[in-house]
Amino acid sequence: MGINMDILYTLEKLRVPFFNYFFLGISYLGAEIMSAIVVFSVYWCISKRDGYYIFANILFGSGLNQIIKTICHVPRPFVAHKDFTIVEKARSTAEGLSFPSGHTQNSTSLYGSLFALYKKKAFRIFCAVMIGLVGFSRLYLGAHYPTDVLGGFINGLIILAAVSLLFRRFESSPNFIWILFGVGGIALLAAGLIFEIGPGKTILEPEEMGSMLKGMYMCSGVSLGIALGEPIERKYVRFETDAVWWGQILKAAAGLLLILVLALALKYPAQAVFKELKVAYVPRFFVPVVFGICVWPAVFGRLGFLSRRK
Repeated sequence: MGINMDILYTLEKLRVPFFNYFFLGISYLGAEIMSAIVVFSVYWCISKRDGYYIFANILFGSGLNQIIKTICHVPRPFVAHKDFTIVEKARSTAEGLSFPSGHTQNSTSLYGSLFALYKKKAFRIFCAVMIGLVGFSRLYLGAHYPTDVLGGFINGLIILAAVSLLFRRFESSPNFIWILFGVGGIALLAAGLIFEIGPGKTILEPEEMGSMLKGMYMCSGVSLGIALGEPIERKYVRFETDAVWWGQILKAAAGLLLILVLALALKYPAQAVFKELKVAYVPRFFVPVVFGICVWPAVFGRLGFLSRRK
C-alpha cells in the first residue's frame, strides 16, 4: 500500500484545526442522517417516485458496501499503520473495516441520484462537487485509503446504473416498488443472520462484525419498511406532494423529527427483545420508515396546507 500511505502521510502533515473541523463537517454530508433528510424531503415534497429511486440507490449501495467490506477484510489505515493518526473527532465515523469507503459510496448514491434526476447545470455541478469533497474528506481525516474512496465511488456508480435500469424497465408495474424493496430487504436480513448466528459468525472480529451487521440490518429494516408501506400508501393514502412553501417545510421538519423520536424510542424495547443480537436494528428502522412512508403522509390530506398549493 505504498502510494496509498504516501498520500495519507502527506495529507496528515497538512492538517490544521480549521480544516479538521471543515472536513469533518463535509464528511457528515455523506452520512446516513443527511441521506434520511434528503430522501424523505424529496418523497414528501417533490416526487414519490424520485424518493423511491434515491432510497433504492442508497440502501442497495450500502448493503453491497457491507458485503464487500466483509469479503475484502481491509483494516483502517490508522489500525494497520500505528505511526499514522486519524483526526480524533472523526474516529466515531471510522468503525469497522476500510474497503470500500461507506461515506464515499453513500454520497455517490445520494448526490449521484440527485444528479440523475434533476437537470439544472448548477445543481449537477454542486452534486459532483459534493461527491468529490466527501471522498477527499475521508482521506484528509485519515479514515480511509485512496483505494477505499475509489472503491466506494465505483460501488455507488454501479448501483446507480443498475437501479436506473430497473426503474426504466419495470417501474410501470404497480408491484415493482414493494417487490424490489421486499426482495432486497429479505436478502440483507438473511445475509446478516448468516454472519450473526450462522456459519459466518467466526469470520470477523467482534468490533468489525458489529459495524457490518449494524449497517446491513439498518438497510434491511428500511427496505422492508418501504415494502410494507408503499402498497398501503398507494391503495389507501395517495397523498399529494404539492403544498404551500411553508407547508412543505413544516411537513418535512415535523416528519423527520417524528421519525427520529420513533427510532430512539424503539431502541430499548428492541434490545429487550433481541438482547445482544444486532438484528434489533431491523425493527428500530422498520417501524419509523413505515410511519414515514404511509402514516405521516396520511396527515397531509387532513391538513390542506400540507397537501396542495393555494
